[in-house]
Amino acid sequence: MNRPILIFVPLAFGVFLLLGLAAFPTLDDYGFMTEFREFDLFDKVSHLYQTHNGRYFQVTFIGYVMSTIAKQFDPFTALDAYHALPILVIAAFFLPLRALARSMGYGDNRFPRGWVSFGVLCLILIYFIHMPRPASGLYWASGAFGYHTGTILFLLILSSLFNFGRTTSPARFIYALIAIVCTVCAIGTNEILIFFLGTSLFFGTLISRRMQSPSAWLWLTCLITAILCLPIPFLSPAMWNRMEVAQAASSTETFQLIPAIIDSIHWSGRYYLSWVCSPLLLVSSLILLPFAAKVVDGHHFFQKVRIHHWLLAMILLPGVIWFSWFIPAAVGLEMPKRAANQVYFIFLVLWFTQLHLFVAAWINRGVKTRFERLSTARIMPILFILACFVPGDRFLLPPNNLLTGIYSLTGPAWSYRNSYTERFEQVGNALDTGAKDVYWKPLQSKPKLLFFGDIIDQPDSWQNGDIARYFGFEKLYLQPTEKP
Repeated sequence: MNRPILIFVPLAFGVFLLLGLAAFPTLDDYGFMTEFREFDLFDKVSHLYQTHNGRYFQVTFIGYVMSTIAKQFDPFTALDAYHALPILVIAAFFLPLRALARSMGYGDNRFPRGWVSFGVLCLILIYFIHMPRPASGLYWASGAFGYHTGTILFLLILSSLFNFGRTTSPARFIYALIAIVCTVCAIGTNEILIFFLGTSLFFGTLISRRMQSPSAWLWLTCLITAILCLPIPFLSPAMWNRMEVAQAASSTETFQLIPAIIDSIHWSGRYYLSWVCSPLLLVSSLILLPFAAKVVDGHHFFQKVRIHHWLLAMILLPGVIWFSWFIPAAVGLEMPKRAANQVYFIFLVLWFTQLHLFVAAWINRGVKTRFERLSTARIMPILFILACFVPGDRFLLPPNNLLTGIYSLTGPAWSYRNSYTERFEQVGNALDTGAKDVYWKPLQSKPKLLFFGDIIDQPDSWQNGDIARYFGFEKLYLQPTEKP
């Protein structure tokens, strides 16, 4: 393996981990920790199901994590643990991604030890570099838990389905159980994930039945399970309340099909074109080709793939990305970037999956490929490193969070950290004096990768109220405000 890339990838991750030292809870984080600290977990989950949203598993999981943190640690210790959030995100993605890679044939002793794990880390790094908004995907616990949980379940479902088809031992039924249980949980995460999961299970069922795969019945079982679970989130009282709120906040009073189609094509097209035109994605795809050629050769799932299957996948990929944007566009809203984070990760998984279909289609056609030459080209890892430094946030290019992160570490991130350190000192002083209220100074900087939201100059707002309750105060004021 090329030594420069072995050195570069850990250093690149180091940028995001160092930024984690300047990350602090914000907005919903305080609210969740306070509410689940003060109330019984399942009573609160039931209340949120009735009033907030029908995402039964997402709310239960976040509630359990937040209540555990809030009850086991004092408020300041819990804040210190927050700095480890990027490490948790990396670990949470690494394990199911590696399981998915092994289920596709990357664990059959075809590659030197450690290569598959390193490849998984490279995929995670690509995600971090081009993530639409890291502030809500890496450094905001509620957003990370709320959206990444569904994505991780999605990966576990796919890996279990693939493993079930490749295994003949009685242990295969453990994979079946994992797939079914994860499907039940995944339907209770968020609407975007439900759409991608349902689409994947539908087409997976069709393909596996057509190929007479031994896993066809499990694909169908997971699809039926997902359909049976759909009423739980979508028929909840909270779902109808959210739809009414979204409709009230939208730019249209009634559903208009043509404007929704046009808006969703514009919004999704802007993202999709920047993703597929990313030099980093293109170089990574070239690097993967020779490895994919080794994997698809003899794999049961790829044995009957033909060119038209790959072409269909290429057409469906932008189609499902577009439809994921059409869902919020139907009520006049653009997809929030915290949800776009999830869509981008699923896009990466689907992109590299269809790349395997492309390779399989040519191999099954009997065409002699020259992909192995790419594996010996020493220039490819160097091109990968250079692609990581291509400036982003411009025409047909996604954001480059690595460059933004490096810039933040030169000053803005530490100014942001110092501001919060000073705020917590104000909290400590107020607690020592027994004050009922506390005052916070305005942030000195708001780094793009770290800042998600802040308190406002309204002490009775929910933003200020949640933080005040978390520390045990009646009100939280933003200085300089006129003291009552």
